[in-house]
Amino acid sequence: MGEWVSSFRGGSSGCRRFAHGIVALALLGSLCGATGCSTSGHRLHTGQLAAAQTRRVTLSHAVRDAFLEVQTWLPAAAAVVFAAADLDDPVSDWATEHTPLFGSRDAARNASDYLNWALQAETLATVLARPTGEVDKPWWQAQAKPLGVELLAAGVPSGITQGLKPLANRRRPDGSDNRSFPSGHATSAFSMAALSNRNLDAINPSPGIKYPLQIGNVLMASGTAWARIEGAQHFPSDVLAGAAIGHFFSAVLHDVLLGIPRSQRVQLIVEPSKDETMLYIVFPF
Repeated sequence: MGEWVSSFRGGSSGCRRFAHGIVALALLGSLCGATGCSTSGHRLHTGQLAAAQTRRVTLSHAVRDAFLEVQTWLPAAAAVVFAAADLDDPVSDWATEHTPLFGSRDAARNASDYLNWALQAETLATVLARPTGEVDKPWWQAQAKPLGVELLAAGVPSGITQGLKPLANRRRPDGSDNRSFPSGHATSAFSMAALSNRNLDAINPSPGIKYPLQIGNVLMASGTAWARIEGAQHFPSDVLAGAAIGHFFSAVLHDVLLGIPRSQRVQLIVEPSKDETMLYIVFPF
């Protein structure tokens, strides 16, 4: 990819407002995507019921579904907009100068670590709590496969991000090194949010518990990403690309190896008739 450092510094206030709006839309879109979960009125009380309500998916279907999820395509598209329109520098300059959310660069950097650790802890807790359907095995043996799958689903996107950093060779906003793109913190945070939210779908607690937790996970992941911008560690396109990588690859690996609740599938429905053929994309909410 070569050296990828924008030469655009400053810019008009209109460009700044537009860039800030793009960030807000990306975060809001991710938040909306977090609510795409099961509306079934049946709770999973046993491992057998959980297994019965989980459907295995092929790799091609998992890739399609993960790509269509808003947590993948929206940050990916926003990253392209930032890079193509040279909007990274003005947003980064404003965020590091005003630090509106965390108050200082050091506080933002610390917050990005704390939020990421919280998401990692929740992912571990939810994978250990999800029903496996293997009631004839000791608990620790039944949980071995889900735990191993999620370690893989978290490790692959992180490995991809680390492999892209030397190829992109992009200098960080604070000039500390050339490993800015993509953001490892954002990759990890959105990977953990994707896995934790899928585990919550499998556990299926009451909506009053599940939905706030799922929304909170995406908020924490978004906060992690924004903290990296305020902390002068990354440009907006860095964290947006990291978010897309983290969510997409974790979702694909999880869904292929562990399956997904039946009501969670993104569906492509074709309805042919004499005069026309209608194609519908159904997103569960």
